[in-house]
Amino acid sequence: MKKNTIIAILTAMILGLASLSYAGYAKGFKVIAVKDGQVTIQKGESEPVEVAGVDGKFKVGDQVKYDADDQKIRKEKVRRAIEGC
Repeated sequence: MKKNTIIAILTAMILGLASLSYAGYAKGFKVIAVKDGQVTIQKGESEPVEVAGVDGKFKVGDQVKYDADDQKIRKEKVRRAIEGC
């Protein structure tokens, strides 16, 4: 019984820590402009946000997540539909 309890507690702690690493990022932003080391993103009809210090891996039209506290962005993973025969 003790072994199962310890495993359950450790699993809950690991999942909790993993969710904290993504807590600050908000989804739904789209890249609207890319300059040298600076990316401009926008969510819907809201004001555009400029993020400085970004490498060249972003292109106009990419879907990104934005962390306002740390001024960082990440690409959103795009899932493709599974096609059958």
